Amino acid sequence: MSFKNRKLKRLRRMYLVLATLLVGCSVFTPEIVGKTQTQLPVPQITEGPAPQVSEVVVGSVSPTPDTVFNASATTQIFLPVITRAPTLPPIGGGRAFFAAPNGTNNGDGSMERPFNLAYAIEDKAKTGFFQPGDVIWVRGGTYGGGGLTYFNSHLQGTVDRPIVVRAYPGERPIINGSIKIYKPNVIFWGLEVINTDPNRTSQYSGSFPNDIYREDAFSVYATNVKLINNIMHDAAEGVYADDRAPDVVIYGNLIYNNGWRGPDRGHGHGIYAQNQQGSKWIEDNIIFNNFSGYSLHAYRENDYPLLDFNFDGNVTFNGTFLVGGRQPTQNVILTNQFTYNETVALGFSENTQNRNARVQNAYLFNRGDYALEVKVWQEIALDHNILGGQNAPLVNLVQSSGVWDDNQYFFVSNGTPFLINGQGRNWTQWRSQTGFDSRSSFATTLPATTQVFIRSNRYEAKRGHVIVYNWAKQDHVLVDLKTLGYQVGDRYEIHNAQNFEEKISGVYQGQAVTLPLNNWSVAKPVGWPEPLHPVTLPEFGVFIVLSL
Repeated sequence: MSFKNRKLKRLRRMYLVLATLLVGCSVFTPEIVGKTQTQLPVPQITEGPAPQVSEVVVGSVSPTPDTVFNASATTQIFLPVITRAPTLPPIGGGRAFFAAPNGTNNGDGSMERPFNLAYAIEDKAKTGFFQPGDVIWVRGGTYGGGGLTYFNSHLQGTVDRPIVVRAYPGERPIINGSIKIYKPNVIFWGLEVINTDPNRTSQYSGSFPNDIYREDAFSVYATNVKLINNIMHDAAEGVYADDRAPDVVIYGNLIYNNGWRGPDRGHGHGIYAQNQQGSKWIEDNIIFNNFSGYSLHAYRENDYPLLDFNFDGNVTFNGTFLVGGRQPTQNVILTNQFTYNETVALGFSENTQNRNARVQNAYLFNRGDYALEVKVWQEIALDHNILGGQNAPLVNLVQSSGVWDDNQYFFVSNGTPFLINGQGRNWTQWRSQTGFDSRSSFATTLPATTQVFIRSNRYEAKRGHVIVYNWAKQDHVLVDLKTLGYQVGDRYEIHNAQNFEEKISGVYQGQAVTLPLNNWSVAKPVGWPEPLHPVTLPEFGVFIVLSL
């Protein structure tokens, strides 16, 4: 669906609930701008180290920089260039302000007289009060009342001096509603965005029913916006970012339980994205258990192609990771992807010719469906990946060409591991018919050892993700936090991503931390009687390490 149709349908629904909006948190009488904020001691913003990936059991393969593969003596496959999300420009140097649940429209933004958050980022921002480089520290507590509560951001920085809206260190601000970003060069960092409306069932089919009162956690309609290390759950979708939002970075977010159930199907994705200009970087997010069944939906129904997506380090499970639609897709990079009971689907329609993509250093596992589906690509390369599965073909390849090699396949089933244009093929037939995987390996068992991957956070020191594939059925694994920069005496918390309220904590003593893999649970959606999927532990788990 085009964003024009999407917007019209949203506007129609908004009119039907106008009475609700009039009492929402973002509708206020404008205020005369008060005195300039006096300087107070505020937290220092520091970036984390350059991202690192370590793997406890088996050394990970470093990405190769080449973008040209020799398909034959006379043919070369040209692939998109692997890039990473841009580093942050220096943050700070501007003024520091504060917003709090008890903030008012008449506050001056000081710690003693904080702003009302919704008023500050919309009405006060429209007056030009906030300048490039300013930081709004958001104090702990709950903002908004759920349902159709909107926080509309009209903050506008510059490329080299963005405006930052960030959780105050050590506190947990919860935005109960939707954040809509209309102006460029802003960063939203460390917020929890939820919706506590209990209704998760609609009597209407389609994506915009009139009886569901929740919007996307973040809707992005501007360029050079960064969403960093937020938590998004129980909204309509976690992130919506269409063509109006080029050069957007969606990084380090925890996204789950978004959407609702209709009479036709489940609705609501972890991330819904489109792109024509610039790039989108979607990296190091943890996405699972959304009502639509899609962790990511990079999709186009009509009008324009899908261009220039960079995916790196995402952990997605219990769903589908889709890149493709009814219009051509081009320049897709997928690196260091981790999945469990998830299909990575590259391409959507067999009637759409896609251009080029590359999959590298991915760990793709699905017990009940394809680990990887590839539909109609002119040039697609897979190298240095691990694909595992059971009870269903590992790979579904449809009308695609390219170069695949240096991969490892693990398949536990009496069936055929590969489909080529609908025909089942064994390992020998796969290599013979495609010309792929001359240096790759194939096994009829799962890996024998438990594998633990540790990824450091690009933007926050001593923060990271721990991804566990517990093939050896261990009760625990050892995690050395030194990998994330911890020193003796540093305090830490390790949260279960499937239920963030569950954690272990301690003080780093210079030795590996024992991380148990049993007795964890998964969070239920708000207003829903049970989790959308059972907890995946002890076989698979992902944890978030935070520094205290």
